[in-house]
Amino acid sequence: MTTAANKKPSSGVLLALTSLPGPFGVGDLGPEAFRFIDWLQVAGQRYWQILPLAIPDGTGSPYASLSSAAGNWLLISPEVLWKDGLLPTKPRPPSRSPSIVSYKSITVAKWKLVRTSYTHFVSHATLVQRRSYAEFQKKSHEWLDDYALFQAVKDRHQQQPWWSWEKQWQSPKEARQYLDRHMEKQLAVHMYAQWLWAEQWSRVRTYAHRHGVQIIGDMPFFIRTDSVDVWANRNLFLLDKHGSPTVVAGVPPDAFSRDGQRWGNPLYNWPAHRRQQYKWWIGRFRRLASRVDVIRFDHFRGLINTWHIPQRAENARTGKWVPSPGFELLRQVKRHVPHLRLIAEDLGPGKAHADGLRRAFHAPTIRLLMFGWNGLPNNPHAPETIANDTVYYTANHDTNTTVGWWRDEAKWYERLHVRERLHQVDDIAWQSMAVAMQTTSQITIAPMQDILRLGTRGRFNRPGRRRGNWGWRLRTDQVSPVVAKQLRRLTAQFGRTSKA
Repeated sequence: MTTAANKKPSSGVLLALTSLPGPFGVGDLGPEAFRFIDWLQVAGQRYWQILPLAIPDGTGSPYASLSSAAGNWLLISPEVLWKDGLLPTKPRPPSRSPSIVSYKSITVAKWKLVRTSYTHFVSHATLVQRRSYAEFQKKSHEWLDDYALFQAVKDRHQQQPWWSWEKQWQSPKEARQYLDRHMEKQLAVHMYAQWLWAEQWSRVRTYAHRHGVQIIGDMPFFIRTDSVDVWANRNLFLLDKHGSPTVVAGVPPDAFSRDGQRWGNPLYNWPAHRRQQYKWWIGRFRRLASRVDVIRFDHFRGLINTWHIPQRAENARTGKWVPSPGFELLRQVKRHVPHLRLIAEDLGPGKAHADGLRRAFHAPTIRLLMFGWNGLPNNPHAPETIANDTVYYTANHDTNTTVGWWRDEAKWYERLHVRERLHQVDDIAWQSMAVAMQTTSQITIAPMQDILRLGTRGRFNRPGRRRGNWGWRLRTDQVSPVVAKQLRRLTAQFGRTSKA
């Protein structure tokens, strides 16, 4: 298994695809994606880190998807559809594209567009397009058939969770026997949407490679209960006979939460995975490795152990640690995906337990400069402690921006240590980027919000808050050549510039 980066230190930018600018209400795989890659090349950046490519939930979170395999069809570009001859008329964007993604309205609008495109495809697709679609169905049947079926049945039940469906819909085998004509069309449209997404994403990634940019993707450890993964593979999760989790995921009490955190995700039936020689996991890794260049594995410590909370427990105080077969699992994955490149997201308590596993599979750790200013000895996030097997961030998608942290959250002692190190803090975001870049880390990554020196209003996600997340977007004018050249100079100063 290869390491996550070349030996030469490099840098990159964190930006969700949904945050790209554009006229249709949400970032997509159209012209602005290609323009951003051009910007990264001018800026001398080797990596573009995105968030999970999965379909988000109703709040916009891509970490709670109804499929670990399907791509986010909300990213389909109307402009590219028109250019490819897959729409009967040129799409008209709204008079004003919102600066914040409204997932409820954009889902309705995009699905209407996909249905229109499918009808047009049936009558007007070229032979090349029909062959491409057929090849995609054949290549993806391992996950695509169950996914499209699940979506069609979910449409029939007005998006209600699968365990509330009538008995005949409770498994893929039974559900296929009861499909009616309308559901079969819905199923076909869901398959078609996945082909559109895959075609457009492939072009974006190919363009990135041609411009010396590699994609860092994201694989969440946990799965959502109301997902095709659980519906079609109930034996692989710890569920009761009705399909409800017997235990759920979370973390025990710590200094930040006296009741711990109860996340509610179902937990894995590891003996069942072992009997299948980890086929389900191998499929996940293989698919994502074919879509991105490096995989950031979210909650890497889950491969060592997970906190099991009884389903009826009110909080996470009641629970126990249960071991996970991480070494065995990754050895099997390595056999089938030998060129896999991993980054271990091991933030939070218990990272020491995962060190042996990540080192065995050459996965660099993650550190955040924002957490490195408390002055405690041997703080693993402090600049002077950063080793070369590290991906070093100024901030990430779950934290405030660096400017927002400095203005609104930094403790007095953190401010003291920042001032001792930086001497002046008139440009805290870029000064922090410089501090990160001059360490020996393999890769440094800054969110686009830090590059733009944005405050708390640019924050992308506030963990624990159910609304108002995942919606931040770039403006077209913010993808500035002036900023790109400034970033290139800073990156070159510390020998991290991509030469591609």
